[in-house]
Amino acid sequence: MPARRTLIRTIPPHFKHVGAASVAHPLSNVLRRVLYLLAASALSLATVRPALAQERMSAAGEEPAHAFTLNPFFVLAGWISGEYEHRLNSSLTLGAGASYVDFSDQRYSSFEMKARLYPNERAMRGFEMGLGLGVTAVDTDTDDNDCNKGPCGATEKTTVTTPTVSLEFGHQWNLGDNRRTILALGGGGKRFLASKKDLNDTPRVIPFFRIAIGYGW
Repeated sequence: MPARRTLIRTIPPHFKHVGAASVAHPLSNVLRRVLYLLAASALSLATVRPALAQERMSAAGEEPAHAFTLNPFFVLAGWISGEYEHRLNSSLTLGAGASYVDFSDQRYSSFEMKARLYPNERAMRGFEMGLGLGVTAVDTDTDDNDCNKGPCGATEKTTVTTPTVSLEFGHQWNLGDNRRTILALGGGGKRFLASKKDLNDTPRVIPFFRIAIGYGW
């Protein structure tokens, strides 16, 4: 019983209380926690097991077998965009990404599974082509500007959750003597599969750019 009471007292306070922000944007908070957990796991693996990480890189031809990356400009803007990528073979990787973007009256919370093909058969390095499947929640606030200059009454919020498919092209560099520093640049397009009526004024296809910096192991 004493051990159990000690365990209860060590539970972090933020698991005992739910604030207004959590109620307003539950999906974005989940994405934030997913990214924080991915980052913590990547840091733990990279620092606690360096010998095993080096062994994996050697076995795979001196290339990382895993990578975790973030968009640094999104972080500066208070947004979130992060990815985990795992090497399946010499030319194919599989990973997952999450993002949260806030444009004041419209917010996008996304989670996506991604497969990338590296034609040069050096996975996680060089030119890549990617396919993504996921889900996005679009929150839209309606104000006076959306009502043909007529009165709209109280501001209303609508949420549409839609499956998505995306295509991307890019290039990835592994920098440094041990090739663990990751720099990736690319871009593509994402299509929302919900109906045009459900999406209201939200475009069904949106472009995106990928700027990512991270760590491979």
